Amino acid sequence: MARRFEAYAVKRNDNLGDPDFWNKRFEDIDLRIAARELDGDKIAGAVDELTSVALARLNDTFTPVVSEAIERLNSVGALFSSTSDSTVTIGAGFKTFLLDESTRAGFVVPEFVGVRPAGLSDRGLIAQVTAYDRVTGLLDVEVVLFSGAGTYDDWVIRITGAPDVDHSTRIDNPHETTAAQVGAYTVAQANTAIGNAVAGAVAAEATARDSAIGAAISALKGGVSTAYDTLIEIATKITDNDSVVGGIITSLGNRLRFDAAQALTFGQQKQALANLGSWEAGDAKLTFRSVASPGWFICDDGTIGDASSGATTRANADTADAYAVFWGIAACTLQDSAGVAIGSKGASAAADYALHRRLVIPKTLGRAIAIAGAGSGLTSRVLGATAGSETETPTISKTAAHTHSIFLAAMNSAPPDLASVNTPSGASSGAGVAGGTTTGSQGGGAALNIIPPEFFVKIAIKL
Repeated sequence: MARRFEAYAVKRNDNLGDPDFWNKRFEDIDLRIAARELDGDKIAGAVDELTSVALARLNDTFTPVVSEAIERLNSVGALFSSTSDSTVTIGAGFKTFLLDESTRAGFVVPEFVGVRPAGLSDRGLIAQVTAYDRVTGLLDVEVVLFSGAGTYDDWVIRITGAPDVDHSTRIDNPHETTAAQVGAYTVAQANTAIGNAVAGAVAAEATARDSAIGAAISALKGGVSTAYDTLIEIATKITDNDSVVGGIITSLGNRLRFDAAQALTFGQQKQALANLGSWEAGDAKLTFRSVASPGWFICDDGTIGDASSGATTRANADTADAYAVFWGIAACTLQDSAGVAIGSKGASAAADYALHRRLVIPKTLGRAIAIAGAGSGLTSRVLGATAGSETETPTISKTAAHTHSIFLAAMNSAPPDLASVNTPSGASSGAGVAGGTTTGSQGGGAALNIIPPEFFVKIAIKL
């Protein structure tokens, strides 16, 4: 805001005792302070709206992220494991498994996989992947190590590391094992030892798998607080705030927009104007519109009332508030629904309105606007009343008192009908005038036009 010191500064010879000298300055200061207070209200409103928008934006942003996180957590298992109902016999060689359709697209294909019958931990095989088709779900492998025997059609397939099978393919006896040492084990003992070795390899594979899955889940969590690191905690938090989020969305839907058009009902428009401190029912404005804008009616010297009143200007339920304003004006009279004048008003505006009575609005057509009240030295004017006329016809009683001079030429003797003689200056003796002498009549007696130059608009009243 621009500084106005020069407007407030006291100058030499100023009359400091004159109230107007100080009142003009105080009024300006008061207006500037009031403007700042209004700005403060607008800023507070803008902050509230910004807060609502920010909460909505957070909701719009957070909900998809949480949904995606839940979906990704749900699919973690499918990245590292799958199932198959292919009929396969445990043993060496090449094997083919058809992966379950729900996991084949996201399955991570490693170099080696561990495969075992569902529910059985003492048998299975470790194989190297030779081919995988995500579309068909066919997984081709070559078995490098197996344990147990049998044919099964329900398999669990998980990723694993490469087994240590170097010794199993060598024939040079790198450890120089003797025949006696080999003979120290029975076939059953050898089988047990092999089974234990395979079981150890499978257990190691499971440990490595679990570790990989745990690392993937930790990376997905991204260090989130322990209060929200499980699906049930996230789901509970979202559910607990459903009403809050819903309330925010509803509030945003009810806000008065300034960036786009809105289709508001009369009640919504009325409330919005009230909130903005704008027009209220009974307020008047000048307009060049022939048809009233929504929420207004044009003054046409008619009547207003409810839908059953038969009012000539507006008969609608939206006139109730304006009706109450005009009902309180003594100059505004009432009519019944047939248009017949009613002598006096009822107990209240609401009571007369409910009886479908019309209210006669002030006469405005063709009239100049004046201010109601008692001006200093002027006639008191009643709110809503009318006065004045377009023309005025002069009469004797309205003419200022005055005289007319009559000059008669000199005469030798007075006429017999003259009762007395007044001798004008310079006239000869014997000249005179009668007491009842009058001048001839002049003028047409037409009314005077007393209308000043004007232009004409319409008056609209807020409903």
